[in-house]
Amino acid sequence: MKKRISYTVKYPNVHLDISGHAPDRWGMLRYAIDTAGKDKFLFGSDFPICNPAVYMAIVDSELLSPEEKQAVFSGNFKRLTGL
Repeated sequence: MKKRISYTVKYPNVHLDISGHAPDRWGMLRYAIDTAGKDKFLFGSDFPICNPAVYMAIVDSELLSPEEKQAVFSGNFKRLTGL
């Protein structure tokens, strides 16, 4: 996971979808945002084997600021797609 996060720092066009990651890796989200910034991560609910509500609750518990949550849950997608 740290290697993937490093790519978001090195390459401006690389972003990561955080949905579907194993719950034991969720501590990495705080590290990822501290390392690469809130604008590099998105939550995509289309992962076919997880309950989005469970993962949203995990993200919600990651000690993210309201601005970071807004970016991860919708702002980054809107910015990247021009919505």
